[in-house]
Amino acid sequence: MQTTFNLNSNEWMIEWPGRVARHDVVYLTPPVDAMQGMPIGNGDVGVLAWCEESRLILVVNKCDLWDEAPFTTFRNWAAEEEDYSSAQRHACRVIIDFGVPVFDAFYLTDFRARISLADARLHITAQSALGNVSLTAFVSHDSGVMCCDITTEEVASVEVSIERYGSRTFGHWYSQINRDTTIGLKGTTTAAEVTGIYLSHTLTTGAFAVGCQVQVMNGGSDVTYTRNHTYAATARLQLAMNASFRVIASVTSPSIGDSIAQVKEQLNIVTSTTFDSLSTAHNEAWRAFWQQSYMSFGDDYLDNLWHLTMYYANASQRGRLPGRF
Repeated sequence: MQTTFNLNSNEWMIEWPGRVARHDVVYLTPPVDAMQGMPIGNGDVGVLAWCEESRLILVVNKCDLWDEAPFTTFRNWAAEEEDYSSAQRHACRVIIDFGVPVFDAFYLTDFRARISLADARLHITAQSALGNVSLTAFVSHDSGVMCCDITTEEVASVEVSIERYGSRTFGHWYSQINRDTTIGLKGTTTAAEVTGIYLSHTLTTGAFAVGCQVQVMNGGSDVTYTRNHTYAATARLQLAMNASFRVIASVTSPSIGDSIAQVKEQLNIVTSTTFDSLSTAHNEAWRAFWQQSYMSFGDDYLDNLWHLTMYYANASQRGRLPGRF
């Protein structure tokens, strides 16, 4: 009897990653806002990416960043409680600014982006009259650290920033909005050290931290880390004609301990000597996930929906707390 499932190895004997790769989400023009964003994640930490002219925006969130409301009775339409209910909060935005509008459609000669479902990686290639950029990003399946490898041509300088300007819910935006613009701003601090840039914010459940480091691979100068102000910090580097560098970022769970020290420890696992093993472990974990089942409806549209839904589930629903939506 012939079967596509090997009972000895417990694996599907099907082309890999082709079986899943044919359901990848492909962009032929830059996604220009969050509604068109490209998601990656490990089930606990999620990242949504899109392009804005010269910048790649990477919104970083985590499933357990919850603020608990001070009151015990929830009154859904009480105006005085609007935006003060228990809510999951935003972690930060990581912004990679290439200094010239390499993602602007006016200057582009070619653009391709792909969400690779087989290994939960984001691939972007942008070729323009002002310079070329290519990158690959993923959120490590085991550690939750975001790794982004970038190669540039004819891009002279790059700024990598982390920022957090509050986190609002706007739960009843269609009917009522609390006009207090200070909501969500209090409790954020940033820092810049020789090792990287850091941001922390205090929730009712504890303080969490975000850390970001830039590792120059070749064709670049030393990185300069600067604290801009309370809500943002920036890493700056000068590049040769052809250069490559790595951006790594991590976010901690809320705790009563030193959250900055915790995020530094998380970032320290990604070095030039450990990256390959981290990447390999990530690939193997996602392959094991897809090996749990093989689904073919005989209809391309239904196959696409099933694979995309399963991708979203594994990328957003493996954390200590369930992911929203």
